[in-house]
Amino acid sequence: MLLLAFLFALLCFTFVDTQVIPGGISPLDPSDPKNMEKAWKAVNAVNEKVKNGQYLMVPVKVEKAESQVVAGTRYVFEILYGESACKKGQTNAINAANCPPKPKGHQALYQVELWERLWENFEQYTVKKIRDVHACRF
Repeated sequence: MLLLAFLFALLCFTFVDTQVIPGGISPLDPSDPKNMEKAWKAVNAVNEKVKNGQYLMVPVKVEKAESQVVAGTRYVFEILYGESACKKGQTNAINAANCPPKPKGHQALYQVELWERLWENFEQYTVKKIRDVHACRF
């Protein structure tokens, strides 16, 4: 009987151990196109942090992506942004077709945190620069 109780407890522990913890951070696939869409939505928030330079910074690659469900969804990304061909203040439609990254332009890695509550049409961005990156990377 003791052996049966032990095996049951072990089975329960194994089952719970493989589940995602509610409210816990879950890794996402950085190459998922939805993550790049969110990176493009963060362009204005990133460019508000970039004081120097006359060109807009645009996403080049999502390096890391995580999510957490907390009164909505909190996303944390590490995104490589690069200097684009679009000058600040001279472009209405900022997208991949209109503002491609310059091949040898300035690049930097940013942490972008997005908090979404879709049912309230709410989005809040927090942006922190991690470091500059050499342009030859892509």
